[in-house]
Amino acid sequence: MIIVAAIAVVGLLYSLFETGPSRFLGMADTSPIATGSVEQRFTVTDGDTVHILGERAGTRLVGFNTPETFSPQCNDERELGNRAKSRLKELVNLPNVQLTKVACACRAGTEGTDECNYGRTCGVLKVDGRDVGQILIAEGLAVPFICGGDRCPGTPRPWCGRRS
Repeated sequence: MIIVAAIAVVGLLYSLFETGPSRFLGMADTSPIATGSVEQRFTVTDGDTVHILGERAGTRLVGFNTPETFSPQCNDERELGNRAKSRLKELVNLPNVQLTKVACACRAGTEGTDECNYGRTCGVLKVDGRDVGQILIAEGLAVPFICGGDRCPGTPRPWCGRRS
């Protein structure tokens, strides 16, 4: 077990050296990454947040917002949020999953703190080159949510009162 952990650390360091600190590749659950150099795994927190096992904080996927599962404003939001979470789980279990870390739209000095994205990092997740946010939007499980610079507009939550 210690040897496996040491190999994973060496592989991670090599991957970071080769690709830079802002680029990570990963697969869901027990699937090794496409390059085979480091085995990273995802868990899905909700429809727009994944967690790379071994990292302290989750990664908020940018460009879209999904319904809340933890604090929904209505039952429709909870149900659609659960569907979005399930669909994201399906997507991260497909081959060729790539997570690229990006800068969060936060005030200077707040990235990585609770004041910025609840301490989460930010990223873009693609499956076979397709952005999962665009997939979820096309399937009616998410809405566009674009931040810019160091701030974001109000978080869109149009799900209550809507029939899906």
